[in-house]
Amino acid sequence: MKQSPAKLLNIEIGDSVEEVKKRLYLERDPDPYTEDPSTPFRYKLPENGLSIFFGPDRKVQTLHYEAPFAGRVDGVGIGDPPAAVLKNKGKPTRRWPIADGIDRWLYEKNGFLRVDFSPKTGLVEHIFR
Repeated sequence: MKQSPAKLLNIEIGDSVEEVKKRLYLERDPDPYTEDPSTPFRYKLPENGLSIFFGPDRKVQTLHYEAPFAGRVDGVGIGDPPAAVLKNKGKPTRRWPIADGIDRWLYEKNGFLRVDFSPKTGLVEHIFR
């Protein structure tokens, strides 16, 4: 079900599966996720550009935003150029230390935010919090 960006931004780190289900009107439980043992459950909502990862305690641990998500996460939007991210967030705390061709900026002062830039376009492609 397509949701408004405001409703999707209402999901917070630490929310329970039941809280997320209620807020987003979901009837099903999250799917098993085996790529990372620290987040064994996930809702993948591609029509909204959001994946919600839960820890073993079934509480939200990570939120992943990508196209077609149209909202702004802590001032950053999908498709923003680096200059806009710098204007809204300032200089990143550090860069993600993986040399795979993807530029990733980490902000850790007021909570965690990771911004990934597309190697093809140079624009924000993924946001994690």
